[in-house]
Amino acid sequence: MTPTPPLLPPRPQQAHPTHPTQPKSPEFQPDDRSESDEHQEQAGIKRLEDLEVDEFLRRSSKYLQKVSIRPSSHQDLKSHPGLPDLSQFQTAEGSCDWINFSYSYLAVVLEKLCPFSLKYRYAPTQTSLAQIRAHAERAYLQTTPDLWLGSLVVHLSDLYRWKDFEKTTRYCAIYFALWLFDLIPSFIVAYALYLLIKFQIRPPSLSQLKQELKRRQQLSHRASTLGLAYPQLPDLNPEVIPSSLTTCASLLIGENPLDRSSHHFTLYPSKALYTLIRQVYAQYGHLIQTYSEDLADLTEKIRNLYLWRRPSACWRTTFMMIVILLYNLSISQKWVLKNFLGWLGIEFFFVFGFVEKYPQFRRALNPVWLLFYDIPTNREFALQILQERGISYQVLIDKNMLKKKSNRVSLQPPSNQSELSSLTRPSSFMSLESARTISHQSSLSSSSASLYGSSSPTSQSFSSRSSRPTMTSIKTAFEADNLKRVGTKFLQGSHQAIKVAKHIYDKGEKKLLSTRSPESNVDPNFLQNNQVGKDGDLFGTISKTFAVLDKKTPGILYLKPNAIWFKPIKGFRHGKQFLSTLEDQMDAINVKGLEDIEEEFSDDQKKDFGIKDNLLKLKVREIVAIQKIKWLGFKGIIGGDGIELNLHNSTTLKFDKVLNRDEIFHQILTIWSCTALKLAPDSILFDHTFL
Repeated sequence: MTPTPPLLPPRPQQAHPTHPTQPKSPEFQPDDRSESDEHQEQAGIKRLEDLEVDEFLRRSSKYLQKVSIRPSSHQDLKSHPGLPDLSQFQTAEGSCDWINFSYSYLAVVLEKLCPFSLKYRYAPTQTSLAQIRAHAERAYLQTTPDLWLGSLVVHLSDLYRWKDFEKTTRYCAIYFALWLFDLIPSFIVAYALYLLIKFQIRPPSLSQLKQELKRRQQLSHRASTLGLAYPQLPDLNPEVIPSSLTTCASLLIGENPLDRSSHHFTLYPSKALYTLIRQVYAQYGHLIQTYSEDLADLTEKIRNLYLWRRPSACWRTTFMMIVILLYNLSISQKWVLKNFLGWLGIEFFFVFGFVEKYPQFRRALNPVWLLFYDIPTNREFALQILQERGISYQVLIDKNMLKKKSNRVSLQPPSNQSELSSLTRPSSFMSLESARTISHQSSLSSSSASLYGSSSPTSQSFSSRSSRPTMTSIKTAFEADNLKRVGTKFLQGSHQAIKVAKHIYDKGEKKLLSTRSPESNVDPNFLQNNQVGKDGDLFGTISKTFAVLDKKTPGILYLKPNAIWFKPIKGFRHGKQFLSTLEDQMDAINVKGLEDIEEEFSDDQKKDFGIKDNLLKLKVREIVAIQKIKWLGFKGIIGGDGIELNLHNSTTLKFDKVLNRDEIFHQILTIWSCTALKLAPDSILFDHTFL
């Protein structure tokens, strides 16, 4: 991105002009120049905001695997158990177990009073190397080792080596002055407050924001290589790799390696280190995973606090830090040390045992997490961005409820920025003025670019690690056998058929883009030309992509404003028969066996979910959770990145081989959050980490 060129200085007036000109008032020139500079600066900041939002969502999407709706506070109160009875904690000797009774009583009270964001929602049953690596990447992005090495090795070494006599003398005098007056703890808190207030009063310039964005992009690329084995393979001893392969092969055939095999090989240092790491991982892997997640969450919270993302929580944390600073200034150093040692005793004798039995309250009873209460992590802030985009999108739908036309025009990104400027709010990423009043994350132009993003092959595809599905399919919406054309079933489970279907989709998209004129993508009367239904449902398509339903049926997934449609691609038959082109795939397909499918749903559910007009139609309000999945299949010939939708009636829809999976995932979240807020205004999307 090229920086905006500075305005040229005014040309000096000649003493004897050859042509008489109309004199200009010089007092208006500085004002016009300042307004132009401000306009150009704001335009550059908006472009940076678009890049920052896309880059931020791309980074966060790697760790955002499953999203569901948080129950409302009223539903939470109904689900809370009552207070425990003392008679339930009688021992065999007839005495009362006061310890377990106190733990149960405190757990019920905390369940009712503890905020939802302070509950530790994830308790892994087994250790996962993928999660440890993901947490290491998150912490690396916020606290890169280069920063710590540069500050510790370079700056501190220059101080104690007295390379700069005046600088070292100044720091030495400041340190001993703080030590003499017992102000070292207060100075640490005061310096942190200074950094927070400095970012509010003096936001970074446009050039600094560009450098920061470029640095984060480089860090993201470097962090993606953490934990990979191939860079360390040349450093390993040649016996380590065959030994590992032998162990894996023995596990596959159901036999363990012989114990005497260790006597035939020399225990090289590399192999000994490999064995030590494996033993540590087997015994303490769960603790490593838990504390690495805490480290990653804390670093992200500190970073988002410094950037003032979610201002209400940032002001609360700032006020708490001011109270801590005033308290440290009002007491002596002896009482600061006594308070710290007293807190350690309370944690050891009272909190550790309770947290071990009820791990969901581990963060709620920690003062550090209470200090950063409601400060979002990157995943939570990404959900907030998508949720607010859904609100802005719903405003567009509500605004056009009364504007109905008979024609149906495809949904295109709005281009009339003057009409949409009232919906644009300051960004919480980079705006120089919005650092003081942060409410939204990007302009509506960036929201439209992501929400109405094309699924063409030229669009950027985000790479993401996926997870195995955690919920099993209780019942499937419909099988591929029910989709028939002229009595011939669709070809099921064939890698060649799915590959050809994907090729047909790509070929049709390229042909559609080549025949479309550049002017057809821009419609100045976009809001007036789209017909709006009774429920505010625009008849256009937000986005579409190729997908395979239930690992069998290839088709096209359409995202509507309030619904999701799936259209099977027409023309698949057994053998090497003719495959129809993409233009014919919108024709009618005879679907049989719908009676068996519709029996599983009630009358109300038939309106929200079912097969009608040869389409699988699903209302967004029926979705309760969205999850990224990855299915390899047999030898990896079928599968790929996909999306799993969990519905209210315990139905699971799985779409595999989804093109631009992360982009489609973001768009579904945007539409879904809009519908969820209409049904339950106090509901909030929250994430699960299943890698």
